[in-house]
Amino acid sequence: MSIKVKDSIGTWRTVTQPWIKVNNAQRAATKVYTKVGGTWMEAWPLQPGAPGAPITTTTYRNDRIEVDVSWTAPTTGEPTARYFITLVIPGVWSTTVQVNAPSVALTYTNNGSGFQHLAGYGIYSTVYAQSAAGRNSDTTTGASTPIVQMPPPPQPTSYSVTMWQCALHHSWSHPGGNRITGVEMHIYHNSNGGAASYNATTFEADYQSWNTSTIGGGQVSCYLRTTGPGGVSNWVSVGGEMPNPVNTWAYRWGDNYLRVATSGISPAVQVHTLPNGGGYSHVANFAAGAGEVYDPGSPNYARNHTYWGMLLRPINTANGWVGRDQWMGWVKKIPWPMQITPIDSATWRGPGWRGEQDQDYQGATRDGHNVAFFFYGNQIYDYMSAANVGFDIGITSAYIILWRYPTGGLNRPISPQLMLHRAGWVGDDFTWGGDFATTALSRDQAAWCVVPNDWAYALKERHDGWRGLGIYHGNAFLVASNGYISDEYMPIRSWNNGIIEGDWLDALRIYHNG
Repeated sequence: MSIKVKDSIGTWRTVTQPWIKVNNAQRAATKVYTKVGGTWMEAWPLQPGAPGAPITTTTYRNDRIEVDVSWTAPTTGEPTARYFITLVIPGVWSTTVQVNAPSVALTYTNNGSGFQHLAGYGIYSTVYAQSAAGRNSDTTTGASTPIVQMPPPPQPTSYSVTMWQCALHHSWSHPGGNRITGVEMHIYHNSNGGAASYNATTFEADYQSWNTSTIGGGQVSCYLRTTGPGGVSNWVSVGGEMPNPVNTWAYRWGDNYLRVATSGISPAVQVHTLPNGGGYSHVANFAAGAGEVYDPGSPNYARNHTYWGMLLRPINTANGWVGRDQWMGWVKKIPWPMQITPIDSATWRGPGWRGEQDQDYQGATRDGHNVAFFFYGNQIYDYMSAANVGFDIGITSAYIILWRYPTGGLNRPISPQLMLHRAGWVGDDFTWGGDFATTALSRDQAAWCVVPNDWAYALKERHDGWRGLGIYHGNAFLVASNGYISDEYMPIRSWNNGIIEGDWLDALRIYHNG
């Protein structure tokens, strides 16, 4: 810092340190005053000159909005030691920062938090210089500028979707940072959709826009993007086919296979089976177009009256998405053929039951008309009815084992004349009906005699109350030359008077398509 003084000969000279004489001694002056318009004013040393007006800008940097302030140094006055810069958001916020000379710029981060939360507000700066002696310059003020907004957020870096029982589970990741405040999800099934949003610290969610219990198959499209102060990112997406529910009918045991007729498989279906009391086994996959699905190993399962179940699991093998499980129910695997042993047999000869224990009779004698009843209790229905087996078994053929007694009746083959009755045991309703001449028997001949399929079907479903078989013949004409018996008179061994092929007599052997 210098001043000009007029010497003794009237010449102005520049001096950097004025001196004054005090008591004939020269001393360095600390201040110089001049009288201007009658007022003494300090002339030396002067304060720094005013800095140039500050320029304030805001910039996205380091994942935040930072404020940059710059100005020019004073060109006059005392040397500047430091600057004081005040940043102002009118009515909201202000702060003052010291910057040491010779620097003429400042970057302010708001203690690292940035100014993105104040985007759109105006901000301006003021600055003044200060000398080392603490003398301040005049303050200059810069123009206000709006705080810029953050850039749009970055898109998610990963996105995956799994499906189980038509329900979706979403997982994602993103870079984080101040640009991201949340995520937005849009889900579509065909043309129908829904949306959900989550905060920035959530990275998985269970969400779908449909009822998982009723939704059908179709195209599923999932979109995810990040949201933030600067807007939204680009979408990332995952899509695929939701497995279609399978149309089913005719679930059954058929030809020794656990099977069900199907249509509408898309794209594929898994077959899981289990025995009653056991666990599931995944046994097969079937692709679109299959008209039937089955358990390939089911012919090896024992025919021991065990209930088996089947579960169909629609699946998209391309992405592992699993649709809604379809439980087919329980169906029983019964022996083939099904042999049903009688619990009793007896012959009615009005007005009462005959007392013989080893024979039953068909036809007429002088003592009356004989009708033999074979009783099976509820076995046929319990073993074979749709209500108890779980599906409607088709009858392919049926037989009853009869053994003609060695004596009695004409010495020629005679056909047992079968009939149906409603009695489960002796003393029950023994209403009977029907008439079918089955395989003819010679004396002491045993044979599996044909039973009409529709009769066997009626017995298994107890149609019209039918529960058992018997033999009779409507011809009551007695022939004297025959000993006053009818032509069709014939005694047979009673049910417990012999065993054929491991079963008692009068047993039923029913072949079926199960």
